[in-house]
Amino acid sequence: MFTLNVLIILVVGGFIGYYSPLLGFFFSDINLAIELAIYALIFLVGFEVGGSPRRLSERLAENSVQFTLLMVSTVTGSIVGSLMAGFLFNLDLTVSAAIGAGFGWYSLTGPLLTRLISVKAGYMGFLANFLREIMTMTLYPYISRKTDPFSAISMGGATTMDTTLPIILKFGSRELALPAFLHGALLTMAAPSLIMFILSL
Repeated sequence: MFTLNVLIILVVGGFIGYYSPLLGFFFSDINLAIELAIYALIFLVGFEVGGSPRRLSERLAENSVQFTLLMVSTVTGSIVGSLMAGFLFNLDLTVSAAIGAGFGWYSLTGPLLTRLISVKAGYMGFLANFLREIMTMTLYPYISRKTDPFSAISMGGATTMDTTLPIILKFGSRELALPAFLHGALLTMAAPSLIMFILSL
């Protein structure tokens, strides 16, 4: 039911966004509204962590090896998976790897690849990473039940520090707040440099 609600909200938002020129007065500050909503979400995560810092930090310390493996798996899986997709669809493998290194951060990957490579590369980078975020929102509830909620954090990539964090907390546990946030934050910091490095090869 939750997944259906997410998809309905996404479709309704897309429909309204398509007709936004007719509602320009309402959407004139939509980017600001999104930014404020993300700040509010991060504040709530901080509130959650601050409310039980010892329990969360102890859990992270106890699972430091598991967290390191999670980070390595996310980076490796994202890039190797994008290389495989590039090979299957006969795309430039360097561009494919750079798209994977976006880790779901579509608002960075798309414009960066457009500026450095081409409009086509930027479009693919935007779409692939946008779909990663949407797929995390819709599939995490199922995958976390079939496998392990902690390991399933990997599918969200950089988005686990903001947009997909509520999904992880709802269908995983409150104890995933800190590792999921750190996972997303570290990938967010790594993405720009890693994309530039891959494109320089």
